[in-house]
Amino acid sequence: MAFTGNDSSKEVINEFKLYTGIQAMKPIAINPNLEELHKLGIKFKTEPKYIQEPDDKGNKRVMINIYVQVDKILGLVPLTFYLTNTLDYSENKGTYRFLDKNGKHGWDTEEGKCSKWDWVDETSVRKALKGEASLHDFFTNYLSTQKGDICRLETPEKIFEEDYSELRSILEIKPENKFKGLLYVSHADNGKSYQKIYSQHFNRANSTSITYWEKHINRQIAAGYPIKGTYSYTFQEYTPVEPSTDIKITDDINTTDTPLF
Repeated sequence: MAFTGNDSSKEVINEFKLYTGIQAMKPIAINPNLEELHKLGIKFKTEPKYIQEPDDKGNKRVMINIYVQVDKILGLVPLTFYLTNTLDYSENKGTYRFLDKNGKHGWDTEEGKCSKWDWVDETSVRKALKGEASLHDFFTNYLSTQKGDICRLETPEKIFEEDYSELRSILEIKPENKFKGLLYVSHADNGKSYQKIYSQHFNRANSTSITYWEKHINRQIAAGYPIKGTYSYTFQEYTPVEPSTDIKITDDINTTDTPLF
């Protein structure tokens, strides 16, 4: 018999598994159009819109979606960055983010230009656009750059004109390279959960340490920028935690917040 079926009294749902944790990832495509998305098996109905609404000062904004293949996960997951066509400037401190030719960056005044930071090449710095720093952190880890390797966008302004050619050419340099990223699950107000990749910190593909991840995320938490979702350092399938109906809350119980590590 060439037919199968399911009990009509039961709902049949195809659910995607969600994951958390640090895992190796391989970039496949950057800002693909509708036809390219279909070839990748991603079922968009209309052309994706990467140009975003301007910020409150009228500066152009663009979304950069890097579709990656995550080890041990079926299907592609987007790693998303947002770039704004304005300089990355701290009004509170009066400093700019400077970016050198090697993709390294730091904050300093107009006059200082990172001359006191030994990890930044002060002779090659330029002011970074808002969002460029984390994008270049991705580049340096994905390309596994060494000291002195050139790793900086030459024409970032073209991105705001929907010219993604320079971005896409980066994937052709080392097409088999991978990097380490952090998977997390975001929770929407409608009760749905979504697979996300953290875009503010990365590591080399062969790294096994979580020390720098812990330091970075703890600094972000202290600064008021925690990850908005459920995450872990160990790679694992995400399992929703159902609220217990067996616990009786009394005034005698002391409660504490437990980090989702």
